[in-house]
Amino acid sequence: MLTVDEEGYPKGRAFTSKIIYDGKLYIITGNAKRVYKQIVSNPKVEILAYQMKNQEYMRVDATAVISEDTVIKEAYLEKEPQVRGDFEGDAVPQMGLFFLKDASVEITARKKGKATVTATTADGGFTASCAVTVTE
Repeated sequence: MLTVDEEGYPKGRAFTSKIIYDGKLYIITGNAKRVYKQIVSNPKVEILAYQMKNQEYMRVDATAVISEDTVIKEAYLEKEPQVRGDFEGDAVPQMGLFFLKDASVEITARKKGKATVTATTADGGFTASCAVTVTE
């Protein structure tokens, strides 16, 4: 994930702490970390992903929305109990939790093939799919 630091420079980080809860992807980090403070200061973020086998790139531009939902934090700690050791004392108040909204996605393929791209609204009420064929 890319953020902007206090001096306006881009910063990239890998996030492995995540949970899907009620159909939303939540990302977790420590709320004392610089990255969390940067997201609070400027919630515009970008995620870059690369799938090596098919040489596909994905870029997601979005706005990070901070959540203090303790139920989701506890659900994550139940799923990943070893994370409690990363915090001193009670982990829940020290966890920074956010999800993404207003996302735009760009997918780039680097070799011939077919794929289906599916998008679903945040409330799960609508889904649309399209088939994509890369010929060159």
